[in-house]
This record gives sequence, C-alpha cells and structure tokens, in this order.
Amino acid sequence: MEVVDQILAQEENWKFEKNNDFGDVVYTFEIPFHGKTFILKAFLQCSPETVYQEVILQPEKMILWNRTVAACQILQRIEDNTIVSYDVAAGAAGGVVSPRDFVNVRRIERRRDRYVSSGISTTHSLKPPLSKYVRGENGPGGFIVLKCPSNAKVCTFIWILNTDLKGRLPRYLIHQSLAATMFEFAFHLRQRVAELCSRP
Repeated sequence: MEVVDQILAQEENWKFEKNNDFGDVVYTFEIPFHGKTFILKAFLQCSPETVYQEVILQPEKMILWNRTVAACQILQRIEDNTIVSYDVAAGAAGGVVSPRDFVNVRRIERRRDRYVSSGISTTHSLKPPLSKYVRGENGPGGFIVLKCPSNAKVCTFIWILNTDLKGRLPRYLIHQSLAATMFEFAFHLRQRVAELCSRP
C-alpha cells in the first residue's frame, strides 16, 4: 500500500508510453527494488462506487466481462479488507504469451477521495504452482479509483502493474503485451460500466 501511494504521489515523473482513441494512457515508472512498473490511467463516465464494486470488491466476477482474466478465485479472507486470491491472466500478444497464473494478497482501503486495492504476490498451500501454467510474480501494484470532487458521476481509474511473467520472453514483447492488455482491460471495463449505468 505504501509503494502504491508513493507511485501515485509521483505522477509528474511517470513516463508516457502510449495512448488510445478513448483517451486512456499507459505510463511507466521505475520503482527501486522492483523495476519497471506499468500504469494505466482511464477516465470513466460512471460513479467511482460502480468501479469499486466491479473491480475491487468482486474480483471473482471479473471473468464475466473482462476477457483479459481467465479465472479469479478468492482462496482466503484474512479479514474484511484483506484477501488472498488466485488469478489466471489470459494469453496475450496473439497467443505468443501463454496464460499465466498468480497468487496475490490484496488489501482494500476506502478513503475520502479514493478507493484503493493494493497487492503483491504470495504463496498459498491451496494453490501450489501447476504444470499447466507458468506462475508469474507480481511486485507491488493495484487498482485505484479516484473520486472527482466536482462530479459524482465520473471517476478516474488507475491500474498499477509490476509483474514478472517468467518464462523466456523477450522484454520488448512483454512490454508491448502489457500495454495492450491494459488498454483491453479499460475497454471491457468501459463497456461494463456503460451497461450497468444504462440499467433502470
């Protein structure tokens, strides 16, 4: 959580990587001891609570609308705001990057101006590494939903991703696939909130 807060506090030092037609932007930032971190920033036309519910509170339901996630299971609830989850990221880069699985510990905080879910890789007896997937490893990262002080119906979504996909992949390919995955996540999230906001 501290590392996530430090990254958010240094936004002026984020390095622009690429943007898309929706106005989403991917940045990178070097963190001491953890290396290159990817940051997605997206502006969404919905309440911050909607995004908080969909992305942070119900990660196991994300597979219903997010094609970048193949599985998500909560392995253990340590207490109300701390969980251990098992996640499988779908393959990327047109199949060149095979699906990866991760075991993460996540902590959720509700603050006055934002919702934060921060996490890092861990191990859990219920999910030892399988031969079926390459076990990836996440450094500190997470999801942040920033409230807009002047408009309760819009919010900014930030995804901080520090990951080691393991396996023998060229670095440039990993970087390309991570940025593409982030844009794809934002696309599915935008579709999902539009659908939720249009319901009576």
